[in-house]
Amino acid sequence: LITCNWLKTHLATHVILDPNTADVCVTLSDDLTTIRYTEEEQQVPDNPERFCFYDCVLGSEGFSSGRHSWDVEVGDCSEWALGVVKESVQRKEWLPPSPERGMWTICLTWVTKQSMVAIDFDFYLFIFSFLGELSF
Repeated sequence: LITCNWLKTHLATHVILDPNTADVCVTLSDDLTTIRYTEEEQQVPDNPERFCFYDCVLGSEGFSSGRHSWDVEVGDCSEWALGVVKESVQRKEWLPPSPERGMWTICLTWVTKQSMVAIDFDFYLFIFSFLGELSF
């Protein structure tokens, strides 16, 4: 789950976002790599894959094993979340994110804003790790 006023992903493995899963309050860039939260609901089809209540979008390709890392450009956001969900996760009703519900998330609020961070997820241990701020 990714929520933020502005977020662009720069990932070790290039990730294309799936517009069919995007919440109605999320807009995607034309190249499907950038997500922007909006107060105004988008006019999109209500399909079974689409999230409601979470202001998020999934990647177009999933994974079922291994260790995965993301370098995420968070722009000027002071808080944001990134997560991994099971394909069977509830999408049409808001429930608090938890591993029991098939949601693993990392949420951060910054006192000092960071422009880019590194996140690691171990599928076998179901553990997120914050790897720190990236510098270029």
